[in-house]
Amino acid sequence: MPSTGFLLKVEEGLAVFPGDPVAKVLEAQEGSAPSLVRLGPGVRRDGDAILTMKPGLVRVQAERSKIWVESAGRRYVPALEDMVIGVVVDRHGEGYRVDIGSYEAAQLGSLSFEGATKRNRPYLNPGALVYARVVSCDKVMEPEISCIQPGSSKSWVSGESLFGELTGGGQLIKVSLASARGLLKPSCAVLNALGEALPKGFECVIGTNGRVWVRASTPADTVIVVTAIRMAEVGTLGPDANKTIRSLVNSKSI
Repeated sequence: MPSTGFLLKVEEGLAVFPGDPVAKVLEAQEGSAPSLVRLGPGVRRDGDAILTMKPGLVRVQAERSKIWVESAGRRYVPALEDMVIGVVVDRHGEGYRVDIGSYEAAQLGSLSFEGATKRNRPYLNPGALVYARVVSCDKVMEPEISCIQPGSSKSWVSGESLFGELTGGGQLIKVSLASARGLLKPSCAVLNALGEALPKGFECVIGTNGRVWVRASTPADTVIVVTAIRMAEVGTLGPDANKTIRSLVNSKSI
């Protein structure tokens, strides 16, 4: 949920317990432009303080003024602007119900796709995978997701849009929420090492809800990517990720 003000006194990586204050919000002064403080999973605002709701480590995304608490749990709590991978469980007149691993299935409108119209829109069957972003979440209502990227003009028909149905095979795996956020970092060692070791490349879509979709040029390469991600999650990749992954690629005996 967005909150107007300036975020102060945030300690990245601070270990916290429920109820701990992790930041203060200073309201914008008269004549100055307010900024947005985005509260992610595990934090809430109480007056001018931001308090934690679960144990974990404080994480901050400075470029988006976002703060959240990261834990090793697998139960996903939707937060605004989260990018998630969902599974279509039902189709109705106005859209779809999509399992995103939260307390309730999310709603996805039939026109919530780039360039979709009543006559030209995707038709998803139960079991289809979709990559979307959370646009609405409330404790007493079903979350809502969308496959529309603000500011984008790429149509779902061309297949160039960032969000939409994940097609062409691939493999879906589940990881911890902390591992998923780690994979999203540009400095992620395992994905960078895989990119160097697999000359034909691979596709990897990561949802902050702990789901990862992988597709490579061959089934063997897909298994290598999945195995490396699993090893990184449990800490068995070793200090030299490049060496371990090259060994996986060379052996192919996974």
